[in-house]
Amino acid sequence: MSAIPDEVKEVFRGRGFEAGMAALFDAGSHRLVHVQKQVAEYLLTMESEGSTLYDSILTALAHKKVLWSCLNYDCLIESAAQRVYGSINYNVVGAKRTPNILKVHGSASFGGPPNFSMRGIDLGFPRGTRAIDGPLSFLTRAEALRRWRDPLESIGPAMSLFIEGKDEMVSHKNLEAIREKWAEQVRLARRVVCIGVHIHAPDKHIWDVIAATEGKVAFVGPERDLTKVWAESVGHRRVSHLADAFSDVAIGKIRRFVCAD
Repeated sequence: MSAIPDEVKEVFRGRGFEAGMAALFDAGSHRLVHVQKQVAEYLLTMESEGSTLYDSILTALAHKKVLWSCLNYDCLIESAAQRVYGSINYNVVGAKRTPNILKVHGSASFGGPPNFSMRGIDLGFPRGTRAIDGPLSFLTRAEALRRWRDPLESIGPAMSLFIEGKDEMVSHKNLEAIREKWAEQVRLARRVVCIGVHIHAPDKHIWDVIAATEGKVAFVGPERDLTKVWAESVGHRRVSHLADAFSDVAIGKIRRFVCAD
C-alpha cells in the first residue's frame, strides 16, 4: 500500500476522518482505493455472535410494510435480516417476507461490475471523475473479505468516500439510482424514523430529502436539542424525538409510532 504522508496523518488526528480523507484525496487519489479496501475489510469483521437490537426491531416491525435504509457501510443490518428472515433484498420491493434495504452510501460488501477485474494497478483520478462505473455486484461477507484482502485487487468497494459530498469511485451511477429510489420513498412515506443519525446539513442528499417530506419524522438519538433546531430551521412541524438512545424501550416507542393510525 502507498504510505499515507505524515502531513495527511496529522489532518486525520487533528481534524477527523472526513477532513483526513479529503486531504488524502488531494495528496494522491491512488491511495484511496487501498484505504477503502482496508475500511471495508475492518467493517466486514464486525459481527455479532447473537441477537442484536437490529434483530429486535426487524422482528417488531415484521408485520408492517417498512423500507429499511442504512447510511452505514457495515453489514450488521444484513446479518440481522438473515437471522430474522433468512434473506434480504437490496431494492424498494422484493419477495414477501423479505426485508427491503437501501444502502444509500453503498456497502463494504458491494463490488463494482460483475465479472470485471483489474489487478496490480494504482488507480488515480481527479475529483469529479469516476474510476470504474457500471452495475453493482452484491458479495457475501466471505467473498468481500477475500477480495479486499487481495493486495493486487485494484478496484475497491462500491461505497461512498467519507468526505463532504460523499462521492464514489466505483459504480457511482448505480449508487445514485439507489439514492433516487430512497428519496422517492421518503417523499411518499407517512412516517420516517431516523435512528442514531447525526444531522449533518452539508449532506443535502439526505437532509434536504427528509426536510421536504410531508410525513411525520421521528428521531432516536442523543441530539434532542439539535433535532429541534433543525426542524425549526427547515420549517418541518411534524418532527418528534422518541428517545435519547437506541434500546428495547426505544424499539417499543418506534413500533407505536410506525403502527399508529
